[in-house]
Amino acid sequence: LARTGRTMPLVQALRQQMTQRLLIAGAHTKDIIQAYIDTIRAMRVVDPRGLLLEAVSNPIRAYLKRRKDTVRCILTALTEDTDLQRELHTSA
Repeated sequence: LARTGRTMPLVQALRQQMTQRLLIAGAHTKDIIQAYIDTIRAMRVVDPRGLLLEAVSNPIRAYLKRRKDTVRCILTALTEDTDLQRELHTSA
């Protein structure tokens, strides 16, 4: 990706699509959290150093901080049989 010089267009396109499709009032918080987790996984493949992840995920993080039910959704995901709980168990 670095050799192609298309890093910034990729980051801009991902941020734009997330803002238009995901970071809207009608989206469920659990879906936003799942998309955030999926984004982290995908960006680790594309950029193992994590530089692009920071740029792409900032809008998601900022939006989740403003949602009132974010903490409740995360706690529910940790206590139920979810992808987040399985991810924590496999990485531990």
